[in-house]
Amino acid sequence: MRILLDECLPGDPFSPRDRERASTFSDRNEEYHVSASITAYILGAGSTRGTLANLSPPPPTAAEFGAIISGIPNWNTDFPALERVAAYLKRPLARLGLEAIWSCFDYYAKFEKSLPPKPWEDESRTLKRALLRLYGSTCDRAAESLRDSDSYTLGDIVKNRLEAGDFLLSLNYDTVAEQLARRLGRCPLRMVCSGKAVGVVWVAKPHGSTSWRMDFKNKSLITQEPDGSPQCDSLAEEELMKPLGKHCEPLLLGAVPIKSELIKEVQQRGPIPLIYDRVMDQWKSVAAALRDAESLVVLGYSFPEEDQYGRFFFREGIRQRTKPLLVEFYELPENAAATARSIFSALASKGLEVTYRGPVSAPT
Repeated sequence: MRILLDECLPGDPFSPRDRERASTFSDRNEEYHVSASITAYILGAGSTRGTLANLSPPPPTAAEFGAIISGIPNWNTDFPALERVAAYLKRPLARLGLEAIWSCFDYYAKFEKSLPPKPWEDESRTLKRALLRLYGSTCDRAAESLRDSDSYTLGDIVKNRLEAGDFLLSLNYDTVAEQLARRLGRCPLRMVCSGKAVGVVWVAKPHGSTSWRMDFKNKSLITQEPDGSPQCDSLAEEELMKPLGKHCEPLLLGAVPIKSELIKEVQQRGPIPLIYDRVMDQWKSVAAALRDAESLVVLGYSFPEEDQYGRFFFREGIRQRTKPLLVEFYELPENAAATARSIFSALASKGLEVTYRGPVSAPT
């Protein structure tokens, strides 16, 4: 049975504008069948958070960043710039999300000549060290220990649903999905910037990865293996903290309003000009996937309004479509209504059809 939009969740959480944009919102028990065709999978922080829920502490979402990193022993010694930015913002670190911290650092970096001296130093490497601590080798090891089973959401998707020609669009810094798909999937993985191939699942990482290596000594960028498959091993903190100029950094796009990696003129004058091309390859593929896919499966991503770059590319892909898009999404029950509204807003399209599938589950 198909359920009308304003009947699907209690309390009528959708605005009249939302109801006008979408045709229906199916309940999670309704099944639909699509012909063999392209499916795009979008993975957000909630995907890793749900899959590794048994890890202590679990990988945080952006909003949980300050709370989780401040619970790590000796955090103020390992990440002194985080302690200072919290003091500057006059808030406990535990109450700060990643966006607030990174935006503050970024504004000072971009507008330094117009502002008082900053009360921190080496903030870029400090923040990336914290991100490696949370999403790097810890997540790598956890991914390796995940069961070869379809008893949890991500395992089921990569083992039973991911097909040749599909797109795996991971907005996460970690490589949990890629590692699991490489081990359990039925098709080889290839990065979208690796050239033509058939019989593969295409992988894009629009926000970068803990495994993408910017080598400042050799002025090089490595984002994939020689055969074009994703590079899955995260950079070690020791490589990051080598003397400046001899160190390596993971390429991670900041949770900031102005992403310099997407500005060609900035990157052409930087030490590694290839950054712009590689990042744009990812976003170009996101738009292409949204344009061509028969269906879209969203795991733990809420299409936040502050991600204006992402929303632009999603809408560009949708704008070029010639047929309705079928969307499934996995989200915590308490956040399902808000995420549904965001989907209707971000993917505004005639005939958009959305199905809620429940939360991203962990192995039991």
